[in-house]
Amino acid sequence: MSIIYVHINKINNKKYIGITKYTDPNIRWGKYGEGYIGSKFYDLGISVYGWDNFEHIILANDLTNIQAE
Repeated sequence: MSIIYVHINKINNKKYIGITKYTDPNIRWGKYGEGYIGSKFYDLGISVYGWDNFEHIILANDLTNIQAE
């Protein structure tokens, strides 16, 4: 099963949409966004604005991997 989620920057309203196969997306994200270390775009946003300046929303869950993709 997969989850589709969005992180919305509370300061500039930029959005990052992702898919994870973890049933708990916090495993993918990490407590303070450390799951994105090395991510080309999102890691920089977290470094600049801080994890708490993003809203984290689950858009859909309990999807098959094909449905999510």
